[in-house]
Amino acid sequence: MTTVTAVALTAVIGYIGAEVAEECLLERLLWPQRFNNDLNFWVSLHQSLLGTLGGPLHKAALRVLENLRAKGLYSGPCRGHMLGTAFFSELKIMHFQRCNQERMSIPEKSRNGFWIQTLHNVDVEKHVSFKIPKQDAESNQPSKAYRSLQPVYHLKLGIPSNDQKPNPKDICVHEDSISLAVIINAVLSELVPILTSLIFGLKLKNLPFCFYVLIPLLLKFLLIGFAVRRGGLMSKQDLQKVAENEKTDVGMTEAFEVADPNHKFMVIEGPQPVIVQFFRHYGHPIRDDNSLWAGDRVREVACIIFVCCLFLYFPAGLLMAQWSAEDAQYLWLSYQLYAIVAMHINRVLGWQDLGRTERRIAKLLSNGRTIWLRTESGCAVSASLALYAIDKNSDGKIKVQGLINQCKMQLAAKKRLSEEQQLAEEEQPAEEQQLPEEEQLSN
Repeated sequence: MTTVTAVALTAVIGYIGAEVAEECLLERLLWPQRFNNDLNFWVSLHQSLLGTLGGPLHKAALRVLENLRAKGLYSGPCRGHMLGTAFFSELKIMHFQRCNQERMSIPEKSRNGFWIQTLHNVDVEKHVSFKIPKQDAESNQPSKAYRSLQPVYHLKLGIPSNDQKPNPKDICVHEDSISLAVIINAVLSELVPILTSLIFGLKLKNLPFCFYVLIPLLLKFLLIGFAVRRGGLMSKQDLQKVAENEKTDVGMTEAFEVADPNHKFMVIEGPQPVIVQFFRHYGHPIRDDNSLWAGDRVREVACIIFVCCLFLYFPAGLLMAQWSAEDAQYLWLSYQLYAIVAMHINRVLGWQDLGRTERRIAKLLSNGRTIWLRTESGCAVSASLALYAIDKNSDGKIKVQGLINQCKMQLAAKKRLSEEQQLAEEEQPAEEQQLPEEEQLSN
């Protein structure tokens, strides 16, 4: 291969690959507990064939680094904002607390929106409660034409009691620690580069490229070891404090409406503090430990350095290829072409999120299962989903409003019952005091 041909090919590959690479590829690296939290046959097959990060990622890495600098994360410990970066992405979606009279019309940010992203990945047609309206074949009326059949998502969250245990059909999900699935997915995703490295070392006797193609695997293991700590679920004491500040009660069920422009009709129902934690700090990086050994700031700086390594990865390989033998150039270009094709397939088919926690939970909810989300230090949260099929936006709005009104009625009934119980408790001591007074008067 001539020098001119090699330079032309690498320039084209670098340009095309840089355009298709997305920032979410780096987000997967910075949050391995969430993005590699599922392990089944299809996830393993996808990771083995299409999960490599050996392509030209310099443009995506540069955008991530620029965003981190703009958010002030280079300034020092506990400086800047993690929200809206590759550490903790932000959904540009608002929600409303429809059962709160003071805030029912005030849009609030959903931040990372864990459950919203989960609902985005639900397989609607697979869910048992999603029934498409059917036309009566014997009726003489013309068949109804649907412009768009849409679901109304009704997600119910709750807090299981301390002595309550999951049913046999319920599934417990964790994402607050490095599990075996995270390690296996990291190895499987670089299976093709491992085979390529063996060809470079054993057949071509090219040790620089033999180690070069293994750099993404090494960076993945380092990023697993230096993954930033994340905020987990709130304890019952913390939930009670939030309830007192919000002037509500952990035992009261309220309704939240999500204003999603694409998945239009979403209602999340449950205790207000339980829902609000997913719209605020759940999963946010913790930044209060500044020790030199594996402190939070050390982890942040290490992750930034590893992103810089990915920024330099393709240009370094390009320079190495110019000084390598022709066979090594062919193999390196073939590997880069494979990585670019894999990135195109992932982006076109939307397979970037395979293996992440939200997609795993969405699959279980699609099968009608109840999910228990747990963390090491926090109160577990149960989740179940109901779907309703509608063919008009007006019907969707009516259905959403009906679910909210139903929740308001139940909330008002619980409040009345609670007030009656308080009155009864207050009257009982007063009656007990009157009895001794009446006995004294009689004597």
